[in-house]
Amino acid sequence: MPTKIATFSEAVHAQLRRQDQPLPSVEGLNRLFETMYFASMRTEEGHSIKFHIVYLDPENPDPFPPKRLRRDRWSVSSLQAPIPATVSNLVKLASASDPRTSSLATFEYDGEMRVWGLIDQGNSYHDFVTNESDSGPERPGVFQTSILGVGKLVAFRGYSRLAELHIDKLMPRPLDVLSNGPIREALNVGIEEFVLTVTAKVQSSIQNSRIDWAATLSREWIATLSRLLLRMRGYNHGGAILITPDESNAHLKLKYHLSYDRLRTTLRERSMSRILRDQTRRKISRDYIHRESSAVPRDLYLTYSRESRDFEEASGAVTSALWFVSLLSRVDGLILLTSHLDVRAFGVEIVTDAIPASVHRAKNVAGDEKKLDLMDYEHYGTRHRSMMRYCNNVEGSIGFVVSQDGDVRAITRVGDRLVVWENVKLLFDDFKVVQRPTTKFKP
Repeated sequence: MPTKIATFSEAVHAQLRRQDQPLPSVEGLNRLFETMYFASMRTEEGHSIKFHIVYLDPENPDPFPPKRLRRDRWSVSSLQAPIPATVSNLVKLASASDPRTSSLATFEYDGEMRVWGLIDQGNSYHDFVTNESDSGPERPGVFQTSILGVGKLVAFRGYSRLAELHIDKLMPRPLDVLSNGPIREALNVGIEEFVLTVTAKVQSSIQNSRIDWAATLSREWIATLSRLLLRMRGYNHGGAILITPDESNAHLKLKYHLSYDRLRTTLRERSMSRILRDQTRRKISRDYIHRESSAVPRDLYLTYSRESRDFEEASGAVTSALWFVSLLSRVDGLILLTSHLDVRAFGVEIVTDAIPASVHRAKNVAGDEKKLDLMDYEHYGTRHRSMMRYCNNVEGSIGFVVSQDGDVRAITRVGDRLVVWENVKLLFDDFKVVQRPTTKFKP
């Protein structure tokens, strides 16, 4: 039994005490997490065990309902009688749920954790945190906890990560290297080109806009890269992406040449249609709905309808392109991308033998010298070591390595140091819920 489960339980309980809702005891949390830990090592019909648990008071499951109840909002359905949250029971119930769409409602009864119901409609939350959707709902319960893999547990309060346990190690907060620091600076070549291209195409529509579209478009580009890495992680196969400014393909052996730019072009189309749609919607809201004027002009309504259709079609095209590119990672070797997210090859092998003089693990996003730990190059596997060799040799290159166990690392050279960031942030797990805007205008 990992000694860190007690520490994990105490960390979660300490942060939950600030809430004015019925809380489990530290002992109850400890038993629940121990049970989940051992359940994660089991299989059912040959499948690994993964599930979500929500700690929910059966006497008052929805204490703070919103004024407007969305049609796709969660609800809880009770079992005839609460079931003890034992390893065998959780393994069986895991087959009746799926982390993408449903959760097990759990509560502490006289010191014993029991499952008393199932919660549905988890898809909108899943789509939001995996960057598949622009907005998400509030989450049910006092806290939520999940099995991520064998010996891997994570606990949330809403969208805020409370603690994460990997085997016998409490994980630090994920590092948002895609938004700040050296990794983001290296990615800016592609991001800035994307922003300039999109804004130039819709300049007449945004010239008087108060929205910072450059920041919005930058986040959209980053979210797309996050979605790609999340898809790769979901295959449990492992894989790698190399983004390099070197077009000579030096130090690389390209097994499958492939010229695929549809991820870039469809993302550009999606962003342009989104801006046009949103600007038209604001015009309708400002000039007609808020002023309670006459009916929306037919031509303006048709324009909004067309732009909405274009946005939906482009969104579907981006999603399909992401699936296409992510599947290339299941072939041994890395995916070679340009800084603009165009695929140039897959099944790529790194052939340089020049080993970096040292490898440093960053403990913060910036990779500050005082926040670096010296690591043993031989500590890492073959996929990581080859990526380290390339990134150390080619300045400005960025490597993303997805392990079979789901860990995602980012690698680049900072000055004369090769730096590795572990536990890269890909999910919206540290963000407050973003409510979908409401309006009387529903075409």
